[in-house]
Amino acid sequence: MAKSEIGKWQAEELGYSLSFKERQAIRILVIEPEQELRQVIRNAVQSLGYGSVYCVSDHSLGLMRLEEDTFSHVFYAARSKTVDVLSFLDSVFSIDLNHFCIAVCENPEVDEIFCHLQRGTRGFITKPVTTEMIDYAILQATLGQAFSDTILNASDRNEAFSALMAATLNKVARARRQALRNPSAQGDLDRYFQDLKMVSELVRTFWDGGREVFMSRMIDFFIELSEGPATRLGSLRKKLREERKTILPVE
Repeated sequence: MAKSEIGKWQAEELGYSLSFKERQAIRILVIEPEQELRQVIRNAVQSLGYGSVYCVSDHSLGLMRLEEDTFSHVFYAARSKTVDVLSFLDSVFSIDLNHFCIAVCENPEVDEIFCHLQRGTRGFITKPVTTEMIDYAILQATLGQAFSDTILNASDRNEAFSALMAATLNKVARARRQALRNPSAQGDLDRYFQDLKMVSELVRTFWDGGREVFMSRMIDFFIELSEGPATRLGSLRKKLREERKTILPVE
C-alpha cells in the first residue's frame, strides 16, 4: 500500500460505534507542534461530540500534562527534532498503560509506523488530517482489537500480522460456534467480524514483500503453531487455548 494511503481507511466501514455518553467520557490530549493542525484536530474532536480536548505544542509539555491530569486518548506527532518519540511513548505508558495513543504522521514509512505499533500505539492518521480520519482513529483505538505482547514482539512484520490474523480468526470461529448454539451471542460474533475486517486492512498496509510473500509466511506460521510449544510460537498457542476458556467458555 502506498505511503499516502496509510491511515486513510473509511470511518463508515469500521462497523464500531460509541454512544453519546461514551463519547462524552473520552478526554483527549493533542501533542502537535503545528498550531493550525492542533486547531483542526480540536475542532474535529468537538464536532464529533467527544468529551474534552486539550492541546500542547511539544512532547515534553504533553508528558507534564499527562502527569497532572487524566486523559483517555493521546494524539501525538510521530516525529520530533527534540525528543525520541519511541522513548516518549514508553513514558506515556509508564504513567498509565491504558492510554490509547494515536500517531499523527506525514508521509510515514511502513517500518516507522510498525515501530510505533510495537511500542503500544493503537492507531495512526496522516496529513492532511480530516474529521473522518480522526473519528475512525478514535473508534479503532477504543473498540478495535488490542495487540498482544506476543504479536508485538514478533521478529518481523509478516510474523506479527500472521499472529494477529491467527488470534482474530480463532475468536471469530469460537464466537460463531457459540452463536450457533445461543443466538443471543450474535453480538460477540459481529464484534469479532469487525475485528477481522480491521486486521485485514492492517495486513494489507503492513505486509512485507507483497501478498504472496505474506501468504507464504502465514501458512508457515500456522504450521509452526500446530507443532505445539516446542516451537518459539508455543506461547501464542497456549494463549489461544486460554482465550477459548475465558472469552467463550465451552458449554
